[in-house]
Amino acid sequence: MNSSISHLGYVRETWGHMSAVSGFDALFTALKAQHSAEVCDLPLPPEPPAPGMGRRLYAKARRLAGLERPAASAPSPFVGLRHEKAAVKLLRFLREHPSALALLSAGENQLGATLCQAPEELQQRLVVCFHQPPSWHRLHWQQPATYGRLGGIITLCEEQRAFFEGQTNRPVLKINHGVDLSFFRPGSATPSVSPRLLFVGQWLRDFTTLAESMELIWQWRLDVTLDCVVPRGARNSDALMRLARDQRVRWHAGLSAEELRSLYQNATLLFLPVVDATANNAVIEALASGLPVVSSDAGGLQDYLPTECGLLAQSYNAKAHADAVRSLISTPVAMAAARQKCREQAITHLDWQQIAGDLWRNLRHLAQRSNQATESPALAASQPACAGTI
Repeated sequence: MNSSISHLGYVRETWGHMSAVSGFDALFTALKAQHSAEVCDLPLPPEPPAPGMGRRLYAKARRLAGLERPAASAPSPFVGLRHEKAAVKLLRFLREHPSALALLSAGENQLGATLCQAPEELQQRLVVCFHQPPSWHRLHWQQPATYGRLGGIITLCEEQRAFFEGQTNRPVLKINHGVDLSFFRPGSATPSVSPRLLFVGQWLRDFTTLAESMELIWQWRLDVTLDCVVPRGARNSDALMRLARDQRVRWHAGLSAEELRSLYQNATLLFLPVVDATANNAVIEALASGLPVVSSDAGGLQDYLPTECGLLAQSYNAKAHADAVRSLISTPVAMAAARQKCREQAITHLDWQQIAGDLWRNLRHLAQRSNQATESPALAASQPACAGTI
């Protein structure tokens, strides 16, 4: 392999509960615009195939790709048949292009049994982005040895990077999760007289602290309202049922990207208690929209939320979260300054174009390192693991 990277393969995935302009997929669009390598773009099908025929076609595809061994169990519970089918195509691409690298956009979903059984030479040309925090990997990842067979790992926060560096001596990069700055932007609406809080999402959200905090907030100020953007299928929670009894809470699901943007633009504050996090789409979309944030001091949120853009409260502590909300919305001058700082933070650190350019330079470094490993293992071992933090 040479450091020019003649071909680059992507496995891309989007999720139905997220808006069309949210999420990680925009990185690949930005990468494609910045490098000269030929691209094999492998978007995953939105739905899994029918079980009977799909499995027969999958088995045939494995045989045609030279993967005769029966499929072992995947290291992650998120891996499905459609991910394994995409892996067969990706391995064919790597075999056809010996100087290619391949990127997996979500390792917890896409690094399945097919890729883990592939020859070591092919696995070492995989660069995998992981999205889940270390706590999730400790609970659910079944084969930690797979980390050490990859060409590189991409992480989204410092805590996550430290975790993977403790698991493997393979290169570990840290990038920021970006946001579409042209779409998520501040609105022109005058801030509401009555504070309007916004809660967005379902994954690793702390619904209990949300409900308990709102009870305390309402004891302080009765006119605070809450907009909750939670998929209908994720509302089976006693804490959310308690919130739903209050008419000051408005519920949203199935929103268009424009409707979601309008909620960010018209809110006073993003209020987002979480259990854990690496990057968080709601937080970065709020920052791009000029919306200050109160969330939990958990995982990677410190990497994304400087103190001038909001507050991080002690995890699972409802009073600390309520006090943080009260502190911010009680100081209009500080809130106005925070709104400006939020947008500046997003422009400076969360621009996909800048992130893609830095990542491309790191990928070229990984390609060079892999080439050195093939020609001289001793020389490769003397090289730094990666080109630096992005």
